[in-house]
Amino acid sequence: MGLLVDIVLQGHGTTNDGNTARKFFKNFEKSAKITNIDEELIKKFGNILMVLASDYEIDTESFKNYCLDTAKYYITLYPWYNMPASVHKILIHGADVIQHALLPIGQLSEEAQECRNKDFKIFRQHHSRKNSRINNNEDLVHMLCVSSDPVISSLRNVLKKNILKLSDEAQNLTMIHPVVVRQKKRMMRGGDLAKDEKPKHRVQKFRSEWKTDKNFRYWIERDTDETKAKCTFCKVSMVSEGYFSLLTDESTDIGTIKTACVVVRYYDKGSKRIESTFWELHNVFDSNNPSSATAQHLYNGLINT
Repeated sequence: MGLLVDIVLQGHGTTNDGNTARKFFKNFEKSAKITNIDEELIKKFGNILMVLASDYEIDTESFKNYCLDTAKYYITLYPWYNMPASVHKILIHGADVIQHALLPIGQLSEEAQECRNKDFKIFRQHHSRKNSRINNNEDLVHMLCVSSDPVISSLRNVLKKNILKLSDEAQNLTMIHPVVVRQKKRMMRGGDLAKDEKPKHRVQKFRSEWKTDKNFRYWIERDTDETKAKCTFCKVSMVSEGYFSLLTDESTDIGTIKTACVVVRYYDKGSKRIESTFWELHNVFDSNNPSSATAQHLYNGLINT
């Protein structure tokens, strides 16, 4: 198959990367002959990894049964070799992790962070001041914020990405048929569609129902612009139309109290530039229960702001 397995690459780790694994599991018949491992077992492992790497919502019950059958099949074939810890986590506990995840497990991968390493190197080398470390890091953060801004990102032409094609067994472990998801992704990209085919963006205007809502009625009012709302306390106008993003980070004060700051970034049509507005501080965990600093608690705190 032309694979270099476990070969050291200077400055790049080893050859054991995602492409090597995908080629190994795709050609499971030839991989079984080379490694003398059961062909059906390699195929089952390939289906499991394929589903985990996809962006599709997974049927946890079907996935759990499939993983348990694979684990029993593994023990039947190779009782003399203890199951590795990583394989045990996926086969025995993988369905539980997927069930409690807020997003499909494939969307929680670190590919996005890894892709930013290249931008990090380019920005530091070519687009940041070199007269001090503070200025260098400040310019680097500014470039990262600009390049990740939702308004600017929406104007960038997105390269076509090969959609992962699942096998028939892998499709049975998902909740949504891949063809439907593929069509939605194409609509979301929008670059391939004609102008009249692109989805229309509905302009959000100020709604009178907001003034009767218990969460808004004490501080919200209509601005002179019908697409904006105004806070009665701080007199800050908030845009209700267009893209926006949330930035959040936690910090510990001198009283050892952890709080998370929420900042809203959006494009203001009035000033015709990207604005960053402080939104709120919320506790990372309950003072009476330090163990409450869970992902669900942070998510609820962000939503409740």
